[in-house]
Amino acid sequence: NKLNTNYQITNFNGIHEWPSDSLFEEAVLWFECNAMKNNSILKNDKIINQTISIFENQIKNHESLNNFYLAYIKTLTLINYINNLTDITGFSKKFNDLKTKNEVKNALKEIEDLKVLELAIQKSYYSAFQAKDTIWWASELKNIEQKSDKNTLKGQLFYRIKNFLGIMCYSNCNSATKQGNISLLKNTLFVYKNVSENNPDYYYFSACLNGLLNNRNATIENLSKAIELGFNDIAQIQNEYAFNQLKGTREFSDLLSTIQ
Repeated sequence: NKLNTNYQITNFNGIHEWPSDSLFEEAVLWFECNAMKNNSILKNDKIINQTISIFENQIKNHESLNNFYLAYIKTLTLINYINNLTDITGFSKKFNDLKTKNEVKNALKEIEDLKVLELAIQKSYYSAFQAKDTIWWASELKNIEQKSDKNTLKGQLFYRIKNFLGIMCYSNCNSATKQGNISLLKNTLFVYKNVSENNPDYYYFSACLNGLLNNRNATIENLSKAIELGFNDIAQIQNEYAFNQLKGTREFSDLLSTIQ
């Protein structure tokens, strides 16, 4: 840990995009607060007060809407930022007061229950890619979509499951392409399209599948789409076995020349 700092995880609503300016500001403040704690920079009351102001406003906003669990989380976050930099007695009291509210108690219990459920679902999907067909996956993906809800803890779980599937799809596609496992690659790409269609990796591995199947036009089309969406690993493309039929052709050279 060369930075000699602690870590703070912040979630935001977004798909393959940068967070908002306000979240970037919070991230910078986190590093500045930690730098003050380990004496990398001088203590700066202006930065500390700015941090307190930002999170106090968020806490008050959540409390005004009776979102006590979110107020609880933001209070804990603020304490993590400024602990050992200034007096946190008042914020610790607020944190403990919020923790006694039924909404917060119920949310904390639900989170523990959902952790167990989430791990069980993830575990079941490892084997499902090999054992289940696209008909089963179509039904399962529809079920996940229906249960996804950014406004509830359980709904957020299913959003995370979609992201988890995206990571699994990348891993499966990568290994299936190297092994020439057409069946697994087809099955995984079906899921990948549903959970992360605009991801350039989906089109890259679609190109790999068509390359393995000697579908020349579809290979070029999908590889072109991957590059259009931002895939830029020239070395990976050049070394990809699935593209052997294209290597040395004018179309292949033209595609590589479009990569920035």
